[in-house]
Amino acid sequence: MKHVKNHSTLAHNLRNAEHFDFYSHIRDTINEQTEDIELISPLWKVFLRMFEKENIVFKQNPVAVETKYVYEAKRERYDVYMMIRKRVESASYSFISEEREAAEKLMNVTENHKEIATAGMNTASALIHSMIRKLKNHQYSTEAKIVGISGMVDKLKEMNDKFRNIYKERSINMEANSLKGTMEEVRPMVDKAFKSFTEGVDTLYGVSRLSGRPNEPNPYAKIVKDLNATIDQFARVYARRQASAKGDE
Repeated sequence: MKHVKNHSTLAHNLRNAEHFDFYSHIRDTINEQTEDIELISPLWKVFLRMFEKENIVFKQNPVAVETKYVYEAKRERYDVYMMIRKRVESASYSFISEEREAAEKLMNVTENHKEIATAGMNTASALIHSMIRKLKNHQYSTEAKIVGISGMVDKLKEMNDKFRNIYKERSINMEANSLKGTMEEVRPMVDKAFKSFTEGVDTLYGVSRLSGRPNEPNPYAKIVKDLNATIDQFARVYARRQASAKGDE
């Protein structure tokens, strides 16, 4: 009989960030199918309450501030920054002397801020803010127009402001949701709640299979399939990490 795959060992072995992402995927997947789990909705609600505790505790950790939305905003900002650097570097090889001279002057700014690529999030924000101010200053604004990066600089400011707002909001939420507890304490509760839910899904699948007609689709088959797909996905994440660790030995 088809059933939800055993996930207990996997959940135990996942790192905190992986554990959080694993159950985030599970939550989002099942929340799209709530009508199909009406008979075991109490079990699902217990899981959601437990996972919300993990959500709060996990985000108390400063490392967890760099979650999906922060990472995406950081990447968008970095992409625009690199476009500016590459454009200035390209212009330094231009056949037009005016562009070459402008690029050489602008490279003083980009080179003095090259630590943006490796700096921490707050330091990078400050460096980008400094670089934007210089490029918009009358001392360099003409050269920026000649090389064609004025629009990029405006875009970089927009992306930097967006990143700083997201990062600030996430930090405020972490402080507001401050809760005593650790991931070591919360994780087992989440695992137990999810195990109870999957056992309920398996029961419903089995009962539906026995009571339904032979060619009639099982209404719980998609839930089982989706849950197993997520379990397989994170099993591969864990397997790759294990393989990488062995390779480093």
